[in-house]
Amino acid sequence: MRENGAGVQVWALPVFRALQEASGAELAPAAVASFIGRVPARMGATSWLGVMEAAARTGRSERQVRRLAASGRVIAKRIGHRSWLVDIDSLENVLRNQAA
Repeated sequence: MRENGAGVQVWALPVFRALQEASGAELAPAAVASFIGRVPARMGATSWLGVMEAAARTGRSERQVRRLAASGRVIAKRIGHRSWLVDIDSLENVLRNQAA
């Protein structure tokens, strides 16, 4: 999640970190910003909820929450074929920025 609430593609940061580790070089924050946009605000998610609980808490539909998770706009983990665990802080941040 970028500081402005915009999503970073799910695969972008792990790939970036793997390339950085393989090269053995520490890249400047400006290089990170040119690769993924602004530096992610945080990587560790703490409050995981299922889609149903996240939708109820935010007043959004389950379908909208699933779409945001699948698109990578919120921090989420896919569990099985159809289920998601969503970081509620990430979801609320994205929804707050959409309303602004």
